[in-house]
Amino acid sequence: MTMRRRPTTPPHPKPATADFQLVPRAQAIETVFHIGGYALCATVVLCCLSCSQDSGQTPGEQTQLVTTDRVAAASPEEQASAQLSPQQSAVSDVTPHPEAKDGLSTRGSGTKEPVPEGPTKDGAQSAARITTSTDKEWIETMHRVMNPANDGWDTELFAEHAGKQLKHLGAFLMRDDPPSQDGLSGLLTTGFSCTPLRPAEREEVFADRSVTVERAQHLAQARVHVGVEGLASALEELTADLYGASDRRFKFKVIRVKPADQHVDTVVLFELSGRIASGAIQRSATWKCRWEPPAPDGEPRLLSIILDDYEEVVVRSTSQALFSDCTESIFRDIPAYDEQFRRGIDFWRARLENYLGIYYDGLRGMAICDVNGDGLEDVYLCEPGGLPNRLFVQLPDGLLRDVSAESGIDLFESTRTALFVDLDNDGDQDMVTPIEKQVQFFSNDGTGHFTREAKLPFEGQTALSLAAADYDQDGNIDVYACFYHGQDEEESNRTPAPLPYHDARSGGYNHLLRNEGNWSFRDVTDDVGLDDNNDRWSFASVWDDYDNDGDLDLYVANDFGRNNLYRYDGGTFTDVAGPAGAEDMNFGMSAAFGDYNRDGWMDIYVSNMFSSAGGRISFQPGFQTDGTDEAIAAFQRMSAGNTLLRNAGDGTFRNVSSKARVGVGRWAWGSIFADVNNDGWEDIVVANGLATGDLPGDL
Repeated sequence: MTMRRRPTTPPHPKPATADFQLVPRAQAIETVFHIGGYALCATVVLCCLSCSQDSGQTPGEQTQLVTTDRVAAASPEEQASAQLSPQQSAVSDVTPHPEAKDGLSTRGSGTKEPVPEGPTKDGAQSAARITTSTDKEWIETMHRVMNPANDGWDTELFAEHAGKQLKHLGAFLMRDDPPSQDGLSGLLTTGFSCTPLRPAEREEVFADRSVTVERAQHLAQARVHVGVEGLASALEELTADLYGASDRRFKFKVIRVKPADQHVDTVVLFELSGRIASGAIQRSATWKCRWEPPAPDGEPRLLSIILDDYEEVVVRSTSQALFSDCTESIFRDIPAYDEQFRRGIDFWRARLENYLGIYYDGLRGMAICDVNGDGLEDVYLCEPGGLPNRLFVQLPDGLLRDVSAESGIDLFESTRTALFVDLDNDGDQDMVTPIEKQVQFFSNDGTGHFTREAKLPFEGQTALSLAAADYDQDGNIDVYACFYHGQDEEESNRTPAPLPYHDARSGGYNHLLRNEGNWSFRDVTDDVGLDDNNDRWSFASVWDDYDNDGDLDLYVANDFGRNNLYRYDGGTFTDVAGPAGAEDMNFGMSAAFGDYNRDGWMDIYVSNMFSSAGGRISFQPGFQTDGTDEAIAAFQRMSAGNTLLRNAGDGTFRNVSSKARVGVGRWAWGSIFADVNNDGWEDIVVANGLATGDLPGDL
């Protein structure tokens, strides 16, 4: 099927983007949303459906390589909380409350315990092996601060206990025989009842050669299953065709908690998946669970379960997955794969100086490029300071060859991102990258050998991401650079706080670098109107012609608040995000343009953060008791997940995330539109997850 694109406009070079691609140490999650007609059907790449710690398995170290026909747009996040020193940041991955983003887990009215200064530099470098008393004291104090029982958040404490009970319930989903009634009795009250957990009547909403998606359109409200015997029967209906399945996994997420006098209501997201001989199955549902409050030193018990939403995805494939991880096979002849990439963040954090850029988040960019013009896509991986960036050239047999040293771009400086695009109009891909508070430009001689041609210095911070396009249609590719946070003049080694947290305007200052030819670039940010609202925590940007007027516009995804939509007209940019309905006040981490409904107008998909903890906390009466209704509503939106903005064709956008079922992208970083099944409809691929360690419960 031929895709119908937006109306023909005067030609301009297709914009290229390159931001950050998270390569976590633990198993990553990648979500794919398929489009069938105008409906988006949520399906998941089953070979990496969920983090291994979700099923109680120890996460394994691995590096995943995902290739696509365009440069993947992805971006990272600085996870250090307000005013954390580098030493504190180095070990902060073991301190946050599960699923809570720093600052969002606002506590009750209780007095907070003061947080001491972070561990010493030596301790920070040895974060993987906590050895000093200062380290231990700091870690123990942070755990006390993050314990909801210490400052009055009873709903969070209840969510933890309910989660434990649900994990016990999940253990029965892993069995290859009907659940034992004796084992279930400790989870239920005597009057327990529930609706069917797998509806008998389901409607097919999407199908192609490999994937079928079914949903329950009319859910039964009658609680036909009663008592322990009833729940055992409901679970058997849910899992019987998965008996004997390999790689079986389950996950529960408590996203709402609402206490009442005699019970506590929760909303729970549920997933179950496994691989069978004919392919793979994934079941996703929303359960409304009512609980009997626990007795002292006891656990809550279920009063009822009502199925509120249900979706079932079946993959028909003898390989049991839509995608195969080929990383080890194509890197098999490259020593750097084992010596540098498989060792993980903790290994290098304990051996390299912290100031070189070794952070727990592991947020380094990658770029897909063709550096030697042979028509095969190559891979460039950015690394922290002290480790060389790597360029791998693809061979005709699909394997890779390490040409880092001979290419001239095996940089040892801390590198967040790189962008390959033809900057000098000689027909090959050059490179631009931000390092050492500069944006540096490298020319390509056509064979994959690069020479540094220019560098533009910037005071304060180094750019976080780049996006390139010929915005003024003069034939030269220009570059837009996002600077996440601004310079703290008093203490340059500390990150300034994003305040107010939901609408922060204390971020960096982004720059548009106009290409004037002959490797000369001029900062024209103020000249073209991009100084307006240019003070946010910008993660990433993307170019496209959203209003079909023949020139390129710019969308900027910002953390801690509103995004920018700069419309370009007659040489000047104007931020129209507010009146256009495109601000998406959230934790913006990346954005992508795509015409998902094929109406000829470019839509926008924004990667944010879905936080079950944020959803629970921000809806409690004790949250932000001195805040305005507008501020509280903003916090509630900020935990809702990703956003799909449908272009209405009149200069405005409509938020259709819930209707399209594409909001729960987990802790999302980068997203792109891509037709992964070649049916003519653009799908959405989401890279998500966060750094984890050896312990399965540390995130």
